[in-house]
Amino acid sequence: MSDCLDYILDENNNPVPEPDAMKWIEWRRANRERARVAFDEVADVCVSTVFLGVGHRHFGEGAPILFETMVFGTGTSNFYDGQRRYSTRAEALKGHAELVAAMKARVTKRLGREAPYPYVPGATFRPRLQPAPGEPLFERVDDEPEEGCE
Repeated sequence: MSDCLDYILDENNNPVPEPDAMKWIEWRRANRERARVAFDEVADVCVSTVFLGVGHRHFGEGAPILFETMVFGTGTSNFYDGQRRYSTRAEALKGHAELVAAMKARVTKRLGREAPYPYVPGATFRPRLQPAPGEPLFERVDDEPEEGCE
């Protein structure tokens, strides 16, 4: 295991240590979309998996924890307590698919019919601040510039 805590993705999306903090910052700014591994919206929940870029194994031995899947939305209470983390992209994709399947099953059970599943590859979404009843928690914003630090 490397002593480096900062990582970037190589041309094949494999994590590699980046000991130079300025290079790491430049890579993160230039590669925001590459850091998104997967995103799926199932009814009123969203499953998001990202490359963290910073090793999160704070205790014990083993490979750095570099990927994270989180479930967002009102439908997640009493089902999921927060997040899953992984060392590899393959583990992250597998874990993401498992959580999407679990969310679809949970929503299908709750609704009594198959869960709506409006996943759009490559689309950009952002959370709605105050969604109306029945309105999705995230809105698609593909053509809008990103806000935040540049």
